Amino acid sequence: MKWDYTVSVITIILEIFFFVYSFKSDKKEKTVSQIILFLLLSYQILEFFICMHLVPVVLFSKIAFAVITWLPALGIVLIGSFIENYNRLIGNVFLGVALFFTLLIFLTKDFVQDAKCLYFWARYTNASFVYLFYSIYYEAGQIGMIFLSIYGLVKADNKLTRYSLGYILSGTVVFVLFPMLMTIAFKPAFGSLPSIMCHFVIFLAFSIFMMLKMKD
Repeated sequence: MKWDYTVSVITIILEIFFFVYSFKSDKKEKTVSQIILFLLLSYQILEFFICMHLVPVVLFSKIAFAVITWLPALGIVLIGSFIENYNRLIGNVFLGVALFFTLLIFLTKDFVQDAKCLYFWARYTNASFVYLFYSIYYEAGQIGMIFLSIYGLVKADNKLTRYSLGYILSGTVVFVLFPMLMTIAFKPAFGSLPSIMCHFVIFLAFSIFMMLKMKD
């Protein structure tokens, strides 16, 4: 089955709405949340252009990977902002690693060799050994987001913080676990985990939207 742009367009529209709405919030977590929402939107637009063959595939695939590289690190920073006595070094380390891999993506010639689109996702060909370490960083960041959210929920002493972290935790669990299950259960999805995750991450975007929507 060929790539269908319908899911991509719907995702873009929803993420535009979430991003625009974020400007109405006055929460202290607003800036980090806006950056995350902007990056999610940027990836979807880039993937749309790639799958529509409107741009050079390899170059824009690298840009797309560079965009999503920052999501686990910023997720850690966002979650940490809700936790009292949080050690900012954790988030800073992840941000530093994200910067390191962003540079490697563009400096490594074969980090992305090609992208083929099927159903509603893109399958990227990654031949570089760097991609293995990139994947380790990414999974570590996602697991870190889950466990840091749980830790924050346990420590939280007020209802608003618990709800905020609960939203982020639920959104993270959905976009991490469901794509993994899908790539295992649905054979054509095998090898397309990054793209499928970036569609399921709409649930995290919705969670951030709900978090920003809550009144203090």
